[in-house]
Amino acid sequence: MPFSDAHRVMLANLEQQYDAWVDAARRAAALDFVFQIKRQAHQGADGTQTQYQYLYRMTDAGKGLGNSLGRLTAEGEALVQQHTQLKVDALADERERLHHLNNLCRQYRALRLVGNARMGVISSEAAAILRMMDVYGFLGQRYMVVGTNAMPVYEIEAGERFAVGVDATEDFDMAWTAGKLDLQAGLPTAKWDAVRITGLAADAPLLQYLNTPPRSLRELLKRLDVTYTKNSERPFQLRNRAGYEVEVLLAKTLADQYPGSEQLAPIALEEQDWLLLGQQVAHVIVGRDGAAAKVIAPDPRYFALHKLWLAEKPTRSALKRPKDFNQGNLVLDAVRDYMPQFPLSDEFYEALPGPLKKHYATWADTRATPPAQNTARPRW
Repeated sequence: MPFSDAHRVMLANLEQQYDAWVDAARRAAALDFVFQIKRQAHQGADGTQTQYQYLYRMTDAGKGLGNSLGRLTAEGEALVQQHTQLKVDALADERERLHHLNNLCRQYRALRLVGNARMGVISSEAAAILRMMDVYGFLGQRYMVVGTNAMPVYEIEAGERFAVGVDATEDFDMAWTAGKLDLQAGLPTAKWDAVRITGLAADAPLLQYLNTPPRSLRELLKRLDVTYTKNSERPFQLRNRAGYEVEVLLAKTLADQYPGSEQLAPIALEEQDWLLLGQQVAHVIVGRDGAAAKVIAPDPRYFALHKLWLAEKPTRSALKRPKDFNQGNLVLDAVRDYMPQFPLSDEFYEALPGPLKKHYATWADTRATPPAQNTARPRW
């Protein structure tokens, strides 16, 4: 099912509005805390009491927990007033842009971009994780999506609905990238930068009190759902009380760079290096929860060949091999028919890692000639 002009306009508007929302959400996230003024009485030697005001930066306003910044001064009052105004504006901007974004998400579903009667290929849990990762600068800079949740991105890149019936399982596979991505699509993957996010001067006193991003994926997931914990039997995996699993994969060439602060122990795999090759793609999609999320995924050619390789991997689960084989062929066929920006040329074949050449040659021998009914269909 090729996308129509209405689909393309909708997708372009969705990406533009999502970008606007992310900017507002980052600013709101940095400023969404409370300053509080507390009064304390001090009794002098003569028995008289004097009231003093102290300024606190609250860490948990509901429980009354915070850090004292000393007695309230004129500078402190100015700090509180500046923060109050910036926070009000930031939260209002975020709400307004989210409202417009959600309207576009409803149009996305109305145009049946989600396929059949399903509310999206990507799971609600994965979409929520991706939104938070994007807000805090994890997406692209640290991680990309490498499992079935990448399929909607390839459909948008192809301008073709070709993966209907391919659903993500109840887990979420991500690869640590160390920021080593070459994006085909131009969606930004900016790092968290408080000066840029808030528009404050580089020496503004308020900067040191802003909320900061999580230090690790584990901490980020706990902000989303406190029940996420590391799987003691599989230390490269986090899962919540409902059993939803988030798995971290690691390229062998990046093993020495993987930071201990991530608090996970992914196994370094040579095949994950293949997914860092070529040009990765990024698009905004709508998940089953009806909300937008940005997905950054590997080059579709390497993703497909990696899937075909997994289908023959001896240690691969027998339940997953048919899905891997199906996805690999679906994506390679779509690249051949609808993604000329990813050439399947002799030069591409010669540059392939050795283990993937066999799978490309097998596919080319059996499927490289486009079916006659596809030759006249519109290309993206």
